[in-house]
Amino acid sequence: MELAEEVLALFYQTKGIIAFIRSPTGWTSEVSTRTVEPGETPDEKRIRDDAFLTFERIGKNSEVFSRIQVLRYRFMAQFGKDTVAPFDQLKSILDELRVAARQWARLSQADARISSTPESRQGHLESIEKNDRILWGMEKDDPLSLRLEKAIEGIEQICRPHIDR
Repeated sequence: MELAEEVLALFYQTKGIIAFIRSPTGWTSEVSTRTVEPGETPDEKRIRDDAFLTFERIGKNSEVFSRIQVLRYRFMAQFGKDTVAPFDQLKSILDELRVAARQWARLSQADARISSTPESRQGHLESIEKNDRILWGMEKDDPLSLRLEKAIEGIEQICRPHIDR
């Protein structure tokens, strides 16, 4: 029962943390540790700061994410190896946020004019927008938020019977 309560509480906590990570509002202090590259333009600085914000927020909450992954193995031992899908989904979401931050920054800094055709330019802009939605998905029915909800529902279905005993 204690393990089920702890894991469920951590998943709930993670939902709030991920919402914060994806918040487009940032503070100057959150990016103050980023090393500014020599010759960075103001636009490059803004883009790199915005991407860094994701990594900074993930890093500041790494203890929670690490704790969940450590408990994954105890959970598997006590509840069965077929119960770790919510843990895997959560890890996948965090990995996706990291990749999207890197891609978004790289694509946003690239000059879309280097695309030789209107189609390739459109593809470039669509890639930026795709990563933008992952990082700061605020629209209704946001796919990443829906996946997170599904992971939480999955862990609730496993934990709740053990907690409610």
